[in-house]
Amino acid sequence: MKNITKLFALVLSCLVIAVSFYKFQGSYITSYMPLRTALERTTVDASVQILESNSIQDVKKFIEPDTLFIFDYDNVLVEGKVDYGFDAWFCAMLGKLESHGFSMAEAKAKLLPIYEEIQRSALVQAVEPCSKNLIEDLKNDGYKVMILTVRSLCLIESVFKQLKSVEIDVERGAIPENGINSTLSKMGSKYLNGILFCDGYYKGPALKAFLLGHPELKIKNIVFVDDKLKNLESVKVAAQELGVKFVGLRYACTDARTKAYKLDEKSLMLAESLANQDSTKKEPGVCQRFSTAA
Repeated sequence: MKNITKLFALVLSCLVIAVSFYKFQGSYITSYMPLRTALERTTVDASVQILESNSIQDVKKFIEPDTLFIFDYDNVLVEGKVDYGFDAWFCAMLGKLESHGFSMAEAKAKLLPIYEEIQRSALVQAVEPCSKNLIEDLKNDGYKVMILTVRSLCLIESVFKQLKSVEIDVERGAIPENGINSTLSKMGSKYLNGILFCDGYYKGPALKAFLLGHPELKIKNIVFVDDKLKNLESVKVAAQELGVKFVGLRYACTDARTKAYKLDEKSLMLAESLANQDSTKKEPGVCQRFSTAA
């Protein structure tokens, strides 16, 4: 009798364990499915990445069919032969004016006319001499190449002049305009012969509008080189919204020169002069709009 009782207890215990395991397995499967979905989403997100780069040649690591290669202009393709009037100078001058109590917008309103006047005759040099051949090779292999810059629209002529001086040619085989400027003009942007000018505004929205206006390109991948992380993030968002694979290269080749820059006496005197100007006086020569995206 005792043996039968023990056997019954053992069977009952096994049944309890089996039922518990079944319930656990069911809850495990239920909880696993969202995790699997999350892992799948992580796999998709892996196609969007931003990496550090010290050489423009790194774009070759990401060559795939239907890839659009995009390069920033200042501090990626070209830099000033002198610092005066270029990116590091402009940022330092903005900081100086802000220290005098001006907002970012007010400081830009004062500084942009001077910056634009300097750029009309400023001399540049290639950041890396190999950029010329890299762009030529990409074009010769059938890839689309363009420049994406926040430069003002009134500096279009000077940009092409500067590019010619360093023998960088983005015009040959450039994506045609095809009427896209009617859309871009509403954003304060303009496309011309391989260069998309954002006029101080964020690059992502302008590029997205540009690509939506060119569905015939069938772009599946974007490789974008820029020295500013905020621009890479902006274009990354645009690529995600378009469902396009994105590789952003945060170009660090000019970092040392930029970090080492200090305003010279001439620039400090100019900053003091601008700070003391009548703020109600209209500043001449501002081409278009401006924002913190420059």
